[in-house]
Amino acid sequence: MRKIESLIKNMENFFKHWDPTPRAYPGILPVTALGYYAAKEEVFDREFFTCNFSLIFQGSGEYRVADRSFTIDAPCVLLQWPDTRFTYGHPPGASKRWEEFFIIYPAHLQKTLAGMGFFTAGNPIYPLANPAAARRTIEEIRILCQSRRAEHVVDRVDRLCEQILLDTRLVGGGERHGETVIEHIHEALTDRYNEAIDLVVLAREYGLSTASFRRLWKERYSEPPWQYLLSLRIRAACGLLVETGLPVQAIAAEVGFEDPLYFSRRFRSVMGMSPRHYRKRNGLGLSL
Repeated sequence: MRKIESLIKNMENFFKHWDPTPRAYPGILPVTALGYYAAKEEVFDREFFTCNFSLIFQGSGEYRVADRSFTIDAPCVLLQWPDTRFTYGHPPGASKRWEEFFIIYPAHLQKTLAGMGFFTAGNPIYPLANPAAARRTIEEIRILCQSRRAEHVVDRVDRLCEQILLDTRLVGGGERHGETVIEHIHEALTDRYNEAIDLVVLAREYGLSTASFRRLWKERYSEPPWQYLLSLRIRAACGLLVETGLPVQAIAAEVGFEDPLYFSRRFRSVMGMSPRHYRKRNGLGLSL
């Protein structure tokens, strides 16, 4: 711990542009640029033309992604990608200093990064799983950035940056931070149950393959995701049937069913009775 604290104290700001440097052993994740702020004092409000990972070791505030807002609770990782506006940084008057290391990749690698489980546009902020390991690797990179022969060290820098991406997702024992991802998907279903949701597409937005999504969900929850989504919709429908005078067809649409006949069948399979029977049994005499 003392060694890590000493590293933090002695670390200075640095930036290195690697894009034009030829690789002797090209990998699949060539870094465009990277850098480190020991105490960042500005707020970014802009669109990017690249895919970026911002590792926030210290700092707090709000992370705005287009029309969405997230709370920054360091240590965490912020993601940025092309054609979207992002606002984040050290807010004026903030008590905590803002410490950040960032890695920049070319835009065309977004799908590759997502396929490897590193890039989840649907979840643009997540906890930094192993900050101590990430710091040690950043110190290695800082030393390599001082080399006068960039072409001699760039391949190692590419691999070290990939190691950092692993350290953002893996806890100390090598266990993936997948439980957090699954919890975010669970929250997304809870918040968006009445939308037309494709579970496969949703999992992909969070950087999970279909197989990984099913496995991680099963490890965390006893109810399958489709069953959980159905339960949310039927539960909401029950409330609307009893608490409002909306027609059954309108309630079906309100809770995410395009076909009212299919809604009625699914409602009966879960509740053991039709929506109208449920309303009649539990209603409070509303004028329908």
